[in-house]
Amino acid sequence: MLRTTKASQVRILLLVIVSSINELVALTPGEVTVRFTNTVNGQDVETVAPVGTNLLNLGDEAGVRLPRACRNGLCNSCICDVVDQATGTRTTIKACSTKIMPHSDGSPIIVDVYRMQKKQDQVLAKSMSRFDDGWETSFVPDYKRGQTSSTSGETYTQQGVPPWEQYSGARATQTKAISEQDSNFDPSNPIFDDPLAAPWDRIW
Repeated sequence: MLRTTKASQVRILLLVIVSSINELVALTPGEVTVRFTNTVNGQDVETVAPVGTNLLNLGDEAGVRLPRACRNGLCNSCICDVVDQATGTRTTIKACSTKIMPHSDGSPIIVDVYRMQKKQDQVLAKSMSRFDDGWETSFVPDYKRGQTSSTSGETYTQQGVPPWEQYSGARATQTKAISEQDSNFDPSNPIFDDPLAAPWDRIW
């Protein structure tokens, strides 16, 4: 009877050890499970991401597009809550400036995004929402719209060229054209007005 008891204890101990090992193996090093709750469609979305991943970007990849209007933490549009499963406490964070870090016990990170249900429409309708991913290459000032590139022959609205590169190329082309028409043209002289310059850069 004593032998059976000892054997049972040993067996239980082995099961506990094996179970713990399996749990450790199941967790891929450097990855964290994140669960978004209270999304717009009412379904929870669970995904896995490397430690240090930006929460706002992770939401986009998982199909949970959190409201945003600046992406630098000023507008507070992407505010959400991280919920502690053990205590139920909530920590309010800004998704755009939050990097994913694992819990000490390896449990999933619960992100409650209930605010997006009422913010989704009104935030995306704001004018600042145009400054989204890739706006640096898509934005073209009004005074340069319709200008033709000297390199590709396309208008700037058709190109994926940053504004500062667009302006320098257009300015060089226009300066050359003016100098060919007017022998007295001196681009180094501030008296000559640059037709492609912004109004605040011109000398009146």
